[in-house]
Amino acid sequence: MTFNPSGNFVIPTYLNSITVTAIGSSAFANQILVTSITVPSSVTSIGNGAFSDCTSLETVFIERASFQGITTLGLNAFASCSSLIDIYVPGSSSVTAYKSATNWSNYSNLIRPLYDVTISDSHTYPDGSGYYTQGTKVYIYAGTQSGYTFNGWTSSDVTITNASSASGAYFTMPNKAVTVEANWVPTPYKVTVNLDGGSSSNSGAGSYTANSMVYLNAGTKSGYNFSHWTIDQSNVTIYNSSSSNSAYFCMPSKAVIVTAHWTQITYVVTVNLNGGSSSNSGAGSYPAGTKVNINAGTQSGYTFDGWTVTSGGQNSMLNSASSSSTYFNMPSNAVTVSANWTPVSTTYSVAVNDSYANLSGADDYPSGSTVYIHAGTRYGYIFDGWVVDYGNVSLGSTASAATSFTMPANAVSVTAIWSQIPDWAIYGDSLLYPYYAGCEYRVPYELYVYGNGYGDSYLCYAYFEDFFAAEYFIGQCYSPIYLGTWINPNTGLQHDLDYYVYYEIEHTNDGGETWYHYWKK
Repeated sequence: MTFNPSGNFVIPTYLNSITVTAIGSSAFANQILVTSITVPSSVTSIGNGAFSDCTSLETVFIERASFQGITTLGLNAFASCSSLIDIYVPGSSSVTAYKSATNWSNYSNLIRPLYDVTISDSHTYPDGSGYYTQGTKVYIYAGTQSGYTFNGWTSSDVTITNASSASGAYFTMPNKAVTVEANWVPTPYKVTVNLDGGSSSNSGAGSYTANSMVYLNAGTKSGYNFSHWTIDQSNVTIYNSSSSNSAYFCMPSKAVIVTAHWTQITYVVTVNLNGGSSSNSGAGSYPAGTKVNINAGTQSGYTFDGWTVTSGGQNSMLNSASSSSTYFNMPSNAVTVSANWTPVSTTYSVAVNDSYANLSGADDYPSGSTVYIHAGTRYGYIFDGWVVDYGNVSLGSTASAATSFTMPANAVSVTAIWSQIPDWAIYGDSLLYPYYAGCEYRVPYELYVYGNGYGDSYLCYAYFEDFFAAEYFIGQCYSPIYLGTWINPNTGLQHDLDYYVYYEIEHTNDGGETWYHYWKK
């Protein structure tokens, strides 16, 4: 392998992971391009003629200090190094030790001290620490430290130029050891708190150093309940994140944004349609101040009859309580409204024909109602029953002049039937109270009264059955008044007559006697 070092050559501490502890004899002999050699502190011996004939070699740096044990030097190690002017060793004490050491004493006039630079709290390498000759410009480096900001260099040994710079500071090496300290302050990171409408005056927004605890407070938001916190850093945990005023987190080494989340408070609207068919009644949950539209829809057979606010307010809160579709502004409480309905009133006509009553019952009636009808009275006639012309109803009594029926969902017509009172009107078992001279008591079994009205003169025929034989007589009737029961011979129907029967018959028998008969029902 060709080995041609040149310039400022630094012998490594490790070579192929093996610590370099010695420089063999003539190892660098005749390396005429090398101008300086740095021997690491790991090297404990330098062999014979190791650097002989390095004619361009001007400076040698020996890093092993005397307290470590000096690096031994072989014979003629620097022979014929015509340009060599300085051999530097660590510190003044090392200078004394090396000058008196075997073979080093041959170069005592060239041995000079290297001064130690110690860098405290630097976070990079190389940081500028090491050994330097007096007058050397020494550059120092602080590097970076997570969670901290560089805050300048300080030293009681030297004046540092650009002391606020972590990478551009330097000083001139004095003739003594120097200690320089890098100063750090925790880096403040910004916490931005988005309250999203919250009213807190101590939200937790501000600047914090890494690992400090940040406490959050969302305050309150009108019309809303606090929900939870979120943070824009996935590796940061918010503890008690559902609490508006006791949540906290550990500050990371970077700025964060925290957001408060809210849930709007809603109140329940209950809509009782009471049979209405609306698909958008307005029932649901609403925040206070929201316009709530309510709709009762329709209901077959009914007419909408207004809204009633049954709880949570008054009817006056409705824009129009009489309209089936209206609205109100949601208060800060639950509300219940009810739709009111009135049945649609459908009526059907009732015709009462041939009635002589002042109130016959003819009128319009709703289905299901009770209809009372009356035929009244008719001069010279007897009521003879009702006939239903149409309407399919069942009368309470077809034979009674005053009766009733239940109104169907259709029109109805009824007709009163009358029979004229005939000239003969009394038929049956009237009692006989005779006034006579020695005449026996008799009972009539047939009586006919003939006439053509209520005149004073009626021709009467009566049949009597006595102990011996039927007797027929003809007499005169005076002022008959009808009363009692009459069976119409033509129809066979029995009638209750509104007449009092009083007959006075003058009767003359064959013997020339005159009888007066008074019949009374």
